[in-house]
Amino acid sequence: MTASLSNFQKCENAYNIARTKYEAAQAELSALEEVLETSKRNARDATEIMQEKLRDVNLLRTQKGVDDRERELKLVELMGKQKQSTLKRWL
Repeated sequence: MTASLSNFQKCENAYNIARTKYEAAQAELSALEEVLETSKRNARDATEIMQEKLRDVNLLRTQKGVDDRERELKLVELMGKQKQSTLKRWL
């Protein structure tokens, strides 16, 4: 009887040790899953911010292109007036 009781206590002790390890592993897994979700959320937020900034940059590039073309037209117009005034002085 004592041999089977001793055997049972050994098995129960082994079970408790295994259960403790399992619960520790489950806790670690839960913590790592939370870290993963946080990382995914941060990456998603960063991607959205980058996309927004890219749209802003593209809008600024478009505006600069328009401004450059307007400036070029204004310079051509001013140069044309300057040439005309120079010609009038010579005539």
